[in-house]
Amino acid sequence: MADKSIRVLQFSQLINRYDFMDVIVRHADPSQFDVLACTFTKNSNIQKPEYEKDGYEHISLDLPFNKYGFLLAIFKLASVLRRQNIDVVHAHHYYEAFISRLALFFVPKCKLVITRHYHNELFLTTTGLKLKLYLWIEKVVNKKSCIVISPSTQITDLLIQSGVDNNKIRFIAYGFDFTGEKYKPIHAVEVEKIRNGLGVGEGGILIGNFARHHTIKGQDLMLRSFAEIARHRKNIHLIMIGHGPYHSELVELASELGINDSVKFLGWQKNINPFLSAVDIVWHPTLQEAFPQIMVESMALSKVLVITPVSGATDIVKDGINGYFIPFNDPVKWTETILELLDNREKLKEVGINASRAVSTALDIKMIIGQIEQVYLDCA
Repeated sequence: MADKSIRVLQFSQLINRYDFMDVIVRHADPSQFDVLACTFTKNSNIQKPEYEKDGYEHISLDLPFNKYGFLLAIFKLASVLRRQNIDVVHAHHYYEAFISRLALFFVPKCKLVITRHYHNELFLTTTGLKLKLYLWIEKVVNKKSCIVISPSTQITDLLIQSGVDNNKIRFIAYGFDFTGEKYKPIHAVEVEKIRNGLGVGEGGILIGNFARHHTIKGQDLMLRSFAEIARHRKNIHLIMIGHGPYHSELVELASELGINDSVKFLGWQKNINPFLSAVDIVWHPTLQEAFPQIMVESMALSKVLVITPVSGATDIVKDGINGYFIPFNDPVKWTETILELLDNREKLKEVGINASRAVSTALDIKMIIGQIEQVYLDCA
């Protein structure tokens, strides 16, 4: 492989500008690697990467992301691997990894690399025979892969516990391109306009929750905790950016708790940067994550992050220094933590500055890409 470029195919349901796939496509050394993107569709749910304009190749399977699409994707992906003479297929997410493994039955010379983008979600959302089936598929895929990339210590530990050979696991955190617009704060005038529009007066505190509305995100307990906080502090507001299967229940709960005037449900937003720039604290009481994107985005903007000790967070957040940990499912403790923060505004500024420094150095894609490139070299 030393005499020619290694051809790598990044495979996922979809791709967005600045996501974990996009930064690999754009930052891998072109003198050693030809990196292509392959997705089920060229649509994006946040921001299109616009590869055609920038000279990168993006292949679409033009398939729905469902059981019917999965079956056809096996054969379509195999055809792409052969036609493009791919050396390494790098699969992202559960179903994409399984599809890639089956496609390689038809292209045995190609090697499989997996990035595991979930921690213990299967155990939290699935039970019985379905869980056993998912775990069996996972085991087969892991066994047949060349290397499994783990973005966190917790995922690494879980992989080892599930029987994955430690020699094929690579602990590589996500890389981010912090030169992107999404990591730059908006102008102070725009921040003030947003805060005023949300009813946050002078000296007020705005807290933000940015997550899918789902039972595993801990948002019901967060609302109960916020209701208690609002009884002790005036001029405090909470915005909830997101949507999902638990949305109506959360809206109803906010009404029952009598906090409608202080809580704003702003729905799904393609661009959260303006709202993230406007908040003082980001509250993320989730039960499960692999590597929280909101952790990085909020810390990059010097926001104070209050988060449960989920996968990824325990590798980046230093409690009381660049963020704060709160225990799982403990709204009483959450209330205490937030109230303590509100009593020390200067500490909030210090922690926010430390947060930005932490992610901008440890997670810069320029620092990470070499580790990913070595994976491709080891496999090819």
